[in-house]
Amino acid sequence: MDAAIFAIASGVIVGIATGVLTAWLSLYQFRVQRIWEQREAAYNELLDALIARHNEYDAMFSAWATKSEYPRPQDMAIRDAAEKASELLWRYSLIGPLLVSPEVLAVLEKMHEEMRDIYKHKGEQFVGSVPINAAIKAITLLALADRRSLPKIWPIREKLRHNPRG
Repeated sequence: MDAAIFAIASGVIVGIATGVLTAWLSLYQFRVQRIWEQREAAYNELLDALIARHNEYDAMFSAWATKSEYPRPQDMAIRDAAEKASELLWRYSLIGPLLVSPEVLAVLEKMHEEMRDIYKHKGEQFVGSVPINAAIKAITLLALADRRSLPKIWPIREKLRHNPRG
């Protein structure tokens, strides 16, 4: 009789432990996925903002090439999108560490510094798209690396990272 009670009790204990562990792991996986969805939205917003800024430089160059004033009537939507993009880029430079990796903020800061240098020293506003292109490429690569860096099951991966032999 004692063996039957022990078998039932051990089965219940193992079942409870398995249930708790399964629930914890699934909740953790949900949180990791949710974090990535927020980061992905942030990366998409950043890239859309940079593309809007790039489009503005293209429109400026087109206006300059045709010797017309900027903004032309057809460029007003591009200019409005670029102004919103500038505000978004400024916001991300302030709250970015909460959403994206610090490397992305370094890329944005480098882009802003290069654009300031272009305006100060060269006076050629149309080469401003060069740092923007570089930032788009760098942020795309950082977003892919950020996605790969998210753990599948964090505690196990972290434990193996510190003690690879188990």
